[in-house]
Amino acid sequence: MTNIAPVEGYQKGEIQREDLRYFHEMSGEEKAVEWEKTRDYLAKEAKYFENTAVYPHLEAIDSGINSGSLVPIHPSEGLYGIVSPIRNRYSLPGSDTEGSVPYLDPRAATVLSDLSSDIKRSCEQSGIKEILESQEILDFRISLTSLTRTSAYQRIIAMQGRLAVGLDGGTQHSVHEMGLAFDIDHSGLYVTPQNGIEIALNRDAGEADFNRLATILPAYRKQLRNVIETYQQNGTVLALEEVPNGWGAWHVAVIPQ
Repeated sequence: MTNIAPVEGYQKGEIQREDLRYFHEMSGEEKAVEWEKTRDYLAKEAKYFENTAVYPHLEAIDSGINSGSLVPIHPSEGLYGIVSPIRNRYSLPGSDTEGSVPYLDPRAATVLSDLSSDIKRSCEQSGIKEILESQEILDFRISLTSLTRTSAYQRIIAMQGRLAVGLDGGTQHSVHEMGLAFDIDHSGLYVTPQNGIEIALNRDAGEADFNRLATILPAYRKQLRNVIETYQQNGTVLALEEVPNGWGAWHVAVIPQ
């Protein structure tokens, strides 16, 4: 097995861009290790969601919106931002191959709000506040990278070799197709510097901003893990830290009650 130091194990500022690789950028050996972990998680997830209906296409999502079984998720001031392209999909234009859409089951929406609040509170009460201040950052928001997906889109990203349900050609549906899952970026976030203009910190940021990210990320990842694991332990969610040694997200599936 390839031995790769997890990002949170780095000293402040030591993270390089090449340390933040997507799953599809990894070696075959690394992919095999990551997919095996994912398969174990998906087997557990299947037990909870085997009888849950999916949204196969945009028409089904539109019907869910009209019936109230899906509610809109708008970027929250102070809590979370939604990455492009899903942030502009409220009117559901175009085909169902364009990506995920900013809607969730009402219970999942409530859990997202609660979880985001707890992450923000945990970070503010930990040493992250001081780290942000050292980088001349006034505030931050977590980054949501995926919400509800159509079945068609789920198949497309699996066929592209992404770390997603269907990568192995199986028939299991993703909880994203059910409106009960969201992904939280563990390698990027939105921050507001002293000029008051919010920016995204990620591996594509300019040199100065990437250095900010490299300083923040080890402690930030630790707090994300602590809060999400608490939600797992109390039976609210199932969660998987995807590509923890690279560029990925926390996949959070909200358990039906």
